[in-house]
Amino acid sequence: LFRDKRIPLFSVISSSFVLVCGGATLISHDAYWVVLEYTIYNGLFGIVLLIGSLRGHGLLKELFSTMFHITDHGWKILSLRWSFFLLIVAFGNEIVWRMYGEGPWVHYRLFAALFLCIFGFSQFFLVRTHRLPHASPWGLRM
Repeated sequence: LFRDKRIPLFSVISSSFVLVCGGATLISHDAYWVVLEYTIYNGLFGIVLLIGSLRGHGLLKELFSTMFHITDHGWKILSLRWSFFLLIVAFGNEIVWRMYGEGPWVHYRLFAALFLCIFGFSQFFLVRTHRLPHASPWGLRM
């Protein structure tokens, strides 16, 4: 907000999902809204990124271009990778919740968060390969 003089769109989207589903959980006293939030958020985000990738657009560029300076081809690859990751996480979320219940689902979410971190950090190698000349060695905005 201070550096770019704008509210980050990604933060608005993710915060909205948390507020709506968290509020629905508190109002209805039904924990499934928390599970549903992960499924809908990851599933929709994955589908949108996949459709954009299939149309030749790296939609993550719209959300993170102020942080990373990489080529358009790099954005397309990054968007496609994240779309597959998010769809797998959304699918796994529903399978674990429906087949095994709340306790195993909590463990699944813990491991999904760990894999998210590992996957996210592994994408820096792609960013590094496709960085623009004026970016840092890891493709970050300087």
